[in-house]
Parts: sequence; C-alpha cells; structure tokens
Amino acid sequence: AVAFPRDFRAAHDRAAIRRRAAANAQSDRRIRQRYKSLERKYGFAFGGLILRPAASAAEVIHEGEALNHCVASYVDRYACGDTVICVLRRAVEPERPWRTVEIAANGALVQDRGYCNDLGPLSLMTPATRAALDLFWEAWRERKGA
Repeated sequence: AVAFPRDFRAAHDRAAIRRRAAANAQSDRRIRQRYKSLERKYGFAFGGLILRPAASAAEVIHEGEALNHCVASYVDRYACGDTVICVLRRAVEPERPWRTVEIAANGALVQDRGYCNDLGPLSLMTPATRAALDLFWEAWRERKGA
C-alpha cells in the first residue's frame, strides 16, 4: 500500500501535507497560544456530543486523514486566526474522529463535515444522527447568543 498505493496522487498529497505540518512548528505554537481562549469560547457539550477546538496542527491533519476530507489544508488559516477548526466527538468516544467543524472568525458556523464530507454512498448520516446534530447546533447557537 505504501509503495504502490491505489491512488498515487491522493497518497502523495497526504504525505506532502504531513511533511509540511511536521516542519511547521510555528503553526503548532500559534494554535497552542490560542487554544485556551478558543476552548472557553467554542467548547461545548450537549446531548452526548462534545465540541472543542483542534489542539494542534497534527490533530487537524489526523482529522482529515481519518475522515477522508480536506481539513488539513486549513492548518495555516487556523493557526493565523482566520478560521477556527473544531472537532465534534461523541461523548462515549471522545478521542475518535467523528465530525470536523469550521467556525468563521466572527463566530458563524461555516461547515460541519463527517466521513467523506457525508456525501454519496459512503455517508454514515442517518435521520437520527441528523436530528441529533440539528439539536446540538440549535443548543450551540442559543448558548452563543447568550
């Protein structure tokens, strides 16, 4: 799988992103400096779900790899404060990637994505999951408005 990946371009892109993030300790330092204030502002738990900001560039990259989406390309924007990248977890599995969330610098929810962006036949989104997410985001917006 390493020497002859099915999708060479995708494997190359993932390796390039990992190499770039490993070399960019400055991004991690910036993220760590902002983490506590981001946690206070965006950290939230409701209905068995936990939202928190990503703790490092490596976590953002791992999130993208685990969920097979492009969030790793947002590391620099997150480190610079142009956007906020959060992870949404089930409380029963707080370390397992489930959904990735982008929140604009002004606090508006930009995107909420799961495995393969929840598109096509690979989508794991059930009506019950969608309903739970809708309740979670409604509660989050109410808290934010308070």
